[in-house]
Amino acid sequence: VYGGGTSQNGCLGSGDVWELTLGSQPTWNELRPVGPIPSPRAGHSAVYDSVADRMIVIGGCVAGFATSEVWALALSGAPAWTPLAAGMPAPPPRIGAAAIPDLAQSRVLVYGGAGVGSELRSDVWALELPEVPTSTPDPNFTGGIAISDQVIALGQSVTVTATVRNDGLGSDDGRIVVSFPALTDPLD
Repeated sequence: VYGGGTSQNGCLGSGDVWELTLGSQPTWNELRPVGPIPSPRAGHSAVYDSVADRMIVIGGCVAGFATSEVWALALSGAPAWTPLAAGMPAPPPRIGAAAIPDLAQSRVLVYGGAGVGSELRSDVWALELPEVPTSTPDPNFTGGIAISDQVIALGQSVTVTATVRNDGLGSDDGRIVVSFPALTDPLD
């Protein structure tokens, strides 16, 4: 968890970084990233990039003003911040936007929010993620939110093992379609 504001400090925000270790007794621990750090903020969007094991932070409110900054917090080894999107097209400054990772396309999709002067936005931006040298990614999907053309999985862990064959009966466009059963109980 990064930053955020309270009703007392509003858009002034915080620059704290916290992790929750899971287990029989979940515990919150404050992380102290090294290197340059982003300005404290509130109202930003954050997503987890499981391929590069990093948190991507987009926009937010810094010292009372909307920003378009994009930062990455590397979570492998010693946590370290890196500014992203310098010199790349970025969404206009915004607060409270929705963001989701589209890791199959190495990007983050950003929608809406409020811009300078609190005008509401209804635009969509695709932020291309720079590649980070990593080992072979784990084939498991573990996520908060993942999206593809037709599937949204919330807070699920899924391992998919597939065999692809061309039997001449369908399209051979390289896609693998995975179906999930409908959830009837919110606790499923």
